[in-house]
This record gives sequence, C-alpha cells and structure tokens, in this order.
Amino acid sequence: MCSAGCLDSRCRCTYSCGDASDVAEEVEATDVAVDRVGDGDSADGVEGDVRDGDAGETTDVDPDAGPCLYRSSGETRPGASPGVSCTRITVWENEYYAWYFSGDGDRIVVSGAVSSGAGSAEYIGSCLWEYRRSTGCSRLVHPALTPVGSTATIAFPSSEGALVAYSWGWRPTSDVEHCLVGLLDLESGEDRTLTSSDSRIPAGDHSGCSIISVSLEAPWVVWADNREVPVAPPDGTSHRWDALATNIETGENINLNLDPTTSARLWRSTFHVDLEDGLAVFDAAWGGSPTADPFGRGIVGANVLTGERLRFAEASADLWYPDLWYPVLASSWIAWLDQRHHPECDSFTPCSTDVYGFDLATGTEQALVIAGDSMQGEELDADGPWVVYEDQRGGDDPTHARDREQDIYAFHLPTMTEVQITNWPGYEMNPQVYRRDDGSYGVLLAFELDRRSEIYPVWDCDLPEPGSGGR
Repeated sequence: MCSAGCLDSRCRCTYSCGDASDVAEEVEATDVAVDRVGDGDSADGVEGDVRDGDAGETTDVDPDAGPCLYRSSGETRPGASPGVSCTRITVWENEYYAWYFSGDGDRIVVSGAVSSGAGSAEYIGSCLWEYRRSTGCSRLVHPALTPVGSTATIAFPSSEGALVAYSWGWRPTSDVEHCLVGLLDLESGEDRTLTSSDSRIPAGDHSGCSIISVSLEAPWVVWADNREVPVAPPDGTSHRWDALATNIETGENINLNLDPTTSARLWRSTFHVDLEDGLAVFDAAWGGSPTADPFGRGIVGANVLTGERLRFAEASADLWYPDLWYPVLASSWIAWLDQRHHPECDSFTPCSTDVYGFDLATGTEQALVIAGDSMQGEELDADGPWVVYEDQRGGDDPTHARDREQDIYAFHLPTMTEVQITNWPGYEMNPQVYRRDDGSYGVLLAFELDRRSEIYPVWDCDLPEPGSGGR
C-alpha cells in the first residue's frame, strides 16, 4: 500500500479513495475498525502525531453511531482572539487537496484527494467525506468512481442537513470533458445527477467545462458554469461562464445571466454564486466589446422564485466573491471583496482589498473592512451575523497577493467588530462559516501544512460572540 515517493526525507503511504465496496464497508462493518489518527505532522510543523490502531482493534465510539474507521486526532490549538479555539477534523487519508468543505449543524463535508506520490502533481481522485462533530469520526461517502471505472474529482460541496450538492468532472475521452452537479443524501445514500454537460476541450486549453461555487438551498442549487455553447458564425462555439440554477424537485433549469422574458444576455463572466431565501447573488460583467455599451463589472442578483434581475454594486474595478447573510439586524446583507481603492489589482492579483456590504432592506452600501496597507485574500464567506475572509496583514509584504503568511479574520455585523481567528505561522485559506446545532457559529478553514505535496488539514474554529461596541 505504500508509495516509494518521498519528499524532504518524508515518505507517505498512499491510498486511493476506494471503490463502492469501501463505502459499504464503512456503513456495514461491525467487528473490525482501524483507528487512524494524525498526519505525521502537527499543524505547527512539529512532527509527532501518532497513527494508532491495528486491524482487529475497535474504536471507542457511541455504539449508535457505528464503527469509526477514520477518527480525528482531536488535536486543538488556540486561535488569535480570546474565545477562539480550533480543532483539526481531517485525518491523513483525506488531507491531500482538501480545499473545499461545507458545514451544517453536526455535519461537515470535505472534498479530499489522495496523491499518487509525495510531491507529485498527479492525484487519485478527490472523494467526498462526512465528519460528525458529535463523534469526531469521518466516513467516506462518495468514492468519485466514474461510470467507466476511473476516479474523478469532486469539489465545491454545499451541505444543508443531510443533503450535499457538489460538482464532479472527468474526461470520457481525451478531447471531451464531462461535468455534472450531483446531489447526495447522506442518510439514505441516494446519489443523483441534477444536471450535466459535455464540452470539447479547446486546443491548447486544459478544460472543456467547469462547475464551481456550488450553493444549495433546497429546493434550489446554484453554481458558476463554464461550458461549450453555440454562438454565431464564424466561431460556431464558445466557452462562457454563467450563473445557473436547478430545482431538485421539479428539474427546472435557469440561466441567471439571461433576461427571463427575452432570453437576452444581461451579464457574463460569473465566477462565484451564493443563494439565500431564493435570491442568488454573483459577480458579473456587462457591456464592452462587441457591444457599444461601456464595460461594467459588479455584484448582481437573480431571484429564482420571481425571475427578478437586480444590480447591487458596480465600480471601475474588480468586485468579486459576493455572499449573502440571512436576516440579521432586521435585514439581509450581501458582502463582497472590493478592489475600488486599488483598481490596478483584481481578483487574480488582489492588493489592499476591502470588504463591502449591501443592506437589502435599506438599499444602501457600506464599507465594512478597509484594508489600508494590508490586504484581504481572494476568498470570503458569510452566514448569520458573520463574514469571514483571508488577510495577509501579518506577512512580509501585505500589499501584494500570495504572501505565504495569511490568516483568517471575521467581522461581526451587529457590533461592527473584527475578530482575528488565526495568527498561526503559514497560510490559512478558504474560510467557510456555518451554523452549529447549538445555535453558535463556527468557521472551517484549510491550513497549508505542506505546499509542495498539497497537504491541507481542515480545522473547525469557534466564532465567539464579541461584546458590545467595536474597534
């Protein structure tokens, strides 16, 4: 089972995500369970976590919860602000490429891949895992096996209760990409395709289609979609980023970038979509070549229930990564990352990025976090009273993107207070806010343990309610 590939005097055993029988074993096994703990490295870079357990041993778990084949080490470490404590929830089997995750209540779902060799760019699939906060156990819930038996890549999970929407893609032939949005019921095991597309891979390109930024709010799922579409001659076809939606009950599909009455294209170049109370918000561009209209870019929205199309913000700079808060302070808010004070930068190379918000009740825009000489990273998320984001203010050069010193911060809207979640040496990324069973909120984040071999443990951090006032 072990690979001969080593990196910096460290060698790793490598495992594929498994097949359908492995998933069944996790549900049905009763006598044999292996307690697999740790990665071999702690989050602060000190080696010494223990991989414990041999075949034949059983783990100490709630008997009603079933066997625990993959138990979290329970490793904790303090956050930066008082009241912030973080727990490492992933195990070494699923920490390769563990960039995408989503939480709701007791459940956290993680998309994690397994490398085909330490330091290798190749990897064997990217599977879907479920972690339960109440037991500390993870189980493989989707092995990412394609109909032809190959292993593909699952990403961008979005969870609501026992339901998980996700994207999945593979190549049935060398020149065609197959992309789909799936829906998995974690309790029944039912897994179905909501929508799919096939696109030819353009010459010199790497992808024929892509599905990213999946967001589930039953009965609707929205996502950003890039696929081959017909256009007028002489081109014949083109690849275009749109915000799409589907109803999991009726099968209705909607292109949110189009006018619902005329089907005329209103917006293009969409990369991030979020959904709350039937309103989908996303970044988009409009005008410019080949139209005579001036080029614009900003934050827009589409109501999947009424068909209404809305514009919330625009600037002569890049605005991106919009996310919705559900009602707080008697209103719902949209938050996004904003480059208006530094238009020379954009979402690909952000610098001194700010966080702005839009109050849907009053129709007013407000600056929430002004970066100054610092910068927020490329990703943001919001839920309840919180918006969380990446910030490189602690790095050697915080005015430029991709400094390898990056922390996670949170902004509490009711008190207009900023809370620092991490101050760990290194790079934390992709913060995701979620509501727990007890009504409190947590933030999930990936910690870059080993950039060269792409090892990213996922941590679950508390979001303590700050006192009144702000700073």
